[in-house]
Amino acid sequence: MGLKTTDIESASESLVTAIRNVFAKLRERSPFGVLIIHSGSAGCSQQIAEAAKEAGVNYRATEGVSGTQTAASAKGGLTRAEMELVETADVLILISSTTAVRYNEKNDDLLAYARGIGRPVIRIDGETGTLEGGVPQQIEIDQGWLPELFEMAGLSSDADLQTIKSKMSALANRSAPVTRGWWYWIIALEALAVCAPLGWLIHYLPGLSPELVAVVTLLAALMLTAAIWWLRWRGMQKTWARSRLVAEAARSLLATATCPGFPSWPSLAAVPALRPLRRIALREQRVTAFPEWRDVYTQKRIEDQETHFTNKQGQAQTRRKQLSRWTTILLDLVLALAFFGAVIAFLGQSWFTGLSGDVLQVAFGVGGVTFAVGLLLIQILGYTQDLNRRTARYAQQRQLLHQAKLRLENVQLPEAASEVIEDTENKLLAEVLEWYFHAETAETFVRIRDTQGPTRAIKALRATEYSPAARIGRKVAGESGLAGLFILRVIFGRLPWILASMAAAIGWIAYHATPPGSSTRQFESSVHLLDANGTEKKDNSGQIADSFSPTKDQAERGCVVLVHGLYGAASPDDADKSWMKDCAAAIVDRLNTPGQIGEPAICLVDWKNAARPSKFFNFHLGTEKNLLADVFAIRPQAYAVGDYVATKLAKLINENKIRKDQPFHLIGHSAGGFIVTRIARRLSQEGFVSNKKMLRVTILDTPMPDDEILRDLPELWPTDFFLTSNVVWPTPFTDVIKAKNEIEKHLRDPGLSIIPGVYKDILQELATDPCATAHVRGQTKQDEPKGFWQRIWNWMSSIGIEFWKAHRSAYSWFKLTIECPEKHKCEGFNRSPLLHPVDCP
Repeated sequence: MGLKTTDIESASESLVTAIRNVFAKLRERSPFGVLIIHSGSAGCSQQIAEAAKEAGVNYRATEGVSGTQTAASAKGGLTRAEMELVETADVLILISSTTAVRYNEKNDDLLAYARGIGRPVIRIDGETGTLEGGVPQQIEIDQGWLPELFEMAGLSSDADLQTIKSKMSALANRSAPVTRGWWYWIIALEALAVCAPLGWLIHYLPGLSPELVAVVTLLAALMLTAAIWWLRWRGMQKTWARSRLVAEAARSLLATATCPGFPSWPSLAAVPALRPLRRIALREQRVTAFPEWRDVYTQKRIEDQETHFTNKQGQAQTRRKQLSRWTTILLDLVLALAFFGAVIAFLGQSWFTGLSGDVLQVAFGVGGVTFAVGLLLIQILGYTQDLNRRTARYAQQRQLLHQAKLRLENVQLPEAASEVIEDTENKLLAEVLEWYFHAETAETFVRIRDTQGPTRAIKALRATEYSPAARIGRKVAGESGLAGLFILRVIFGRLPWILASMAAAIGWIAYHATPPGSSTRQFESSVHLLDANGTEKKDNSGQIADSFSPTKDQAERGCVVLVHGLYGAASPDDADKSWMKDCAAAIVDRLNTPGQIGEPAICLVDWKNAARPSKFFNFHLGTEKNLLADVFAIRPQAYAVGDYVATKLAKLINENKIRKDQPFHLIGHSAGGFIVTRIARRLSQEGFVSNKKMLRVTILDTPMPDDEILRDLPELWPTDFFLTSNVVWPTPFTDVIKAKNEIEKHLRDPGLSIIPGVYKDILQELATDPCATAHVRGQTKQDEPKGFWQRIWNWMSSIGIEFWKAHRSAYSWFKLTIECPEKHKCEGFNRSPLLHPVDCP
């Protein structure tokens, strides 16, 4: 607490009582004890000291003025000592006369300054002891980061300056090598991370397998990431900068402890967290005679710092010379390797064969990259360690100290010596303050707890309600500490990149996998042409064989081919996936009615085993069904299946089991759209079909169709597209009308139609229309759970269920067009060439 007395020669009994009561209340309300720093009238110092002793608080009387500040500034302005008293104190106590005769106008300036910087003021009338206002109910002590730093250094709150200096210096020495020393490892890891991927280009060399390259590259990336984030966790050198600042501040205060005033405080006042150090310095200050404090400062401060900067300059120069030597060596190696390669290249290609060309080229490539990268990284290391600036700074500090020593040895007045010391301290502390503010304002990559500013106030604790997530977070922090929280944040922050790269790798492998099924033997055991009932016929070896073998009458009425998509099936024992069998039955019922052509040849393409690419290709992903791999692999797999099925259908056409002069209708749902597209293209290219009026392809909600579907197919076969959701179409086709226009724009013969469907309307129609009682199972709307499960249901629906409902409703709609022709004229199956529609385009 700062105590300022003006115009008080002696304290009355009432004033002493008031002072004692204020001291006692402050003692009760301050959790860290009270230190009274008294500046002002010396006549009442003894009485105030006794009152402080009775109240149980510490008392220290000081003028707090250096030799250059003995006179008050003109026109009643505040002196530096008065401003420092206010800045140092947590509470200002002003004891002065309030009568008109004795009132000092400087008090107004003092009060305005204290309140302007947020210091509570307690004012006591110097004559009557009357208290203006009251003692604050809660004393907020602005401690900043110093208590935390004291704890890290193992210091107690009552440590002296010498102990603070030594332990803070030790803490700075412990933290600095970690942050600086690790740069050598980081540079080495960066070089490894750059050069290791070159192994992908030369993995064919003996002993350099792709597995080894992958492991080395991954380890280099992991170690580099861990090292850099470890440096970031160290607080961007905050611990080192703060501990170094405190150590240098303590060193400065110790060196000036015998000088009048505090010559170094004007510079240190820029960091509010250092205020407690000034209180400690006040407690230890012992002003001596002028020649003595001048000589002590010269020896303990100037000569010691001169030795320190001499050593530091020598170390920086040595390190700089080492880096320069390595830079020169690597530069010479790059030049030599380049000339060596140029000579061999211009002398003729035969030299490469004679000198093991592959190995030589690898040496040129890897060596050139490695040496150049090493050169670049060494230059970065020199720039990072700022060796040139530090060397110049040390030389500058040495010259400054030399000049200060000469000046002090030749001055004979205390005021002149104080000016030299103050100027010297300001310049010596400038560097450490610069480092401190660099660290404090450095980029923050992670923040474990929120802060309101560079300082923090210690306040009374109060009960706080925490949310469940906050309680879990506090529990984790309590068990693992801030380091554990930091590690979790770093790991979870990297997870999106790791998962995305793994997903991309799986997708790439799945999409580019060489289809083993392109060898017809494997497709023979996994792709089958079944009859309208989905009958699975067995051959002599017990393997499933094709059961599609239409009669002559069926072939003369035309052919319908239905193809399922990803994870689909055509076998009758798989009821939830038997939409093809249901559609086939509906077609048979429709065409067997009087006036129709009768039952045609109906083929169900069952490729259920091949429709699970992750299992089919044996990707070793830990599960039989991996959605990510299957989604990426399904397109090339479906096209390969389409080629195989086209070959089998062409054989049936040659055998007249399918007539090329009769209607031919291909229907594919989801990935089955890729298969029917490839079937149509192959049959047209091989000349097995020709009359476009007898052809039709129906694409039911095929996801992300490519040019083969959107442009090539409609030029060969009249095509219908049915969409239930814009999600499954390419990004440029977010609107179905735009999609229709975009497709038709690229067609020379616009023989296609796009039917946008709203699947919720389709579900409603399926559930209410009497003629659609046999719709596909699982499509009607079900009651949603209530309460918590309703929210879960809504969340799941928003992610996946709604999409799959929409996707499955496509074949439900197609079946509905078979069963309810009067309501769906010229839609779906009613556009089939088997019906010979004359009114449909």
